[in-house]
Amino acid sequence: MILSTWSTLESVREIILTQKVSAVIDIAGIIACIAAAIAVLKVVLHYFEGHNLNAWEIGKPLILMMMVCNFNTFVLKPVDAIVNIISRETIKIMDVDTGEYVTRWAESMHTMTVLNIADNEQNYQKELEEIAENDSVIGRFFAKLWYGVKKFALNFFSVRTMSLAGLIGGILFTLVKVLLFAQQIMCCLYMTLNGIFGPFVMAISIIPGYEGGMKGWIARYLQVALWVPIGYIILGLSLLFVEGFCTLAQQGVMGLGVEWTMIVLQCVTLAAVASVPKIAGWWIESTGANDAHGSVTNPMRMMARRFIKA
Repeated sequence: MILSTWSTLESVREIILTQKVSAVIDIAGIIACIAAAIAVLKVVLHYFEGHNLNAWEIGKPLILMMMVCNFNTFVLKPVDAIVNIISRETIKIMDVDTGEYVTRWAESMHTMTVLNIADNEQNYQKELEEIAENDSVIGRFFAKLWYGVKKFALNFFSVRTMSLAGLIGGILFTLVKVLLFAQQIMCCLYMTLNGIFGPFVMAISIIPGYEGGMKGWIARYLQVALWVPIGYIILGLSLLFVEGFCTLAQQGVMGLGVEWTMIVLQCVTLAAVASVPKIAGWWIESTGANDAHGSVTNPMRMMARRFIKA
């Protein structure tokens, strides 16, 4: 389901960038043409002043101008193709259904007895009759409430029986999956915004002194694109730890407290998934993206100072 959701989000994003906001991206093409003309004119003037003529200094603005005018074809689609392959394969390998997760946990621990609802209507009726025989009104209320919670939990996680710790773990795991889903939507939204502003960044980078703008855009685009694979890598590592704890419990190395240890692990996993944007930032910074970001902001600051002085 999550994999199909990501594919759907990508399809919607492609429609937005190629059809809905194409007129906005065309404006970036006009800016690129003006910037390329300025850059070429500057090179020609330097030549008449006695400087050597460098063919690359003339060809580079023209190439960038063509890339801006065909931004989706030459820039966005190739980058997205690589990003989507990584994201789809990571989700396919690491993703697991919540009910399957709870079942694995319970089967490994052999503690599927605390929450146990029978498979047939006769036993359902028997349990309800036992609740009705309770003399206390409050007792009947809480007994029915507990029965309803058990039945809802088993139906929600698509399992027959589970332990109390397994129920708590399943709820935490569901929260992790919901957070991952929300991050996918945010990731798609931010990548769409970057896709809209990307042509403008490339157009401005044609102007001499602002060449680092495109490097910064690519770094930030990849940083957001890493949210989905990093989140599911964290999910996969969490599942590996759970399986390892279950194996140790079956071997008698760890006692019954292993289930609550795994609950703590799910809490840590939830916190780690919430920190995915920061983790992605660390990865990009380790590649020298801070320098790229600085090359974007420094010219902007210089331009602002000149404007103020003027």
